[in-house]
Amino acid sequence: MFTKEQINQATIMANKDQKKLMDKETFEDYLQEKHFEENPTLLDDDIPDDFVDWMEQLDNQELIEYADSFVKKSLEAKEKEVKEDIIKNIEGMKKEIPQFRGTLKQLDNLTNLIKK
Repeated sequence: MFTKEQINQATIMANKDQKKLMDKETFEDYLQEKHFEENPTLLDDDIPDDFVDWMEQLDNQELIEYADSFVKKSLEAKEKEVKEDIIKNIEGMKKEIPQFRGTLKQLDNLTNLIKK
């Protein structure tokens, strides 16, 4: 259906995008965001020290809940970006192989499944 080169190119592009996704938000960034949401009136100068105090007061259950929330948020963002990348790659393949009508229909079906 696809040439080895097309598959290799799609894999390379997906790996580059995956690395880019991994560089987005760290767990510490997420915790800092949550800290700020819970303490919106803190002055900029007070935030770092207050964040350390806030972290020290978290119990294990709270930390687990924040970790679960962070993982869920990260996976949703990554899933969305990977789907968009796959769709972009499919659209590129469709332009390269217009002579195969059956393959184009399969690619359209795959795109529609991914969008759901």
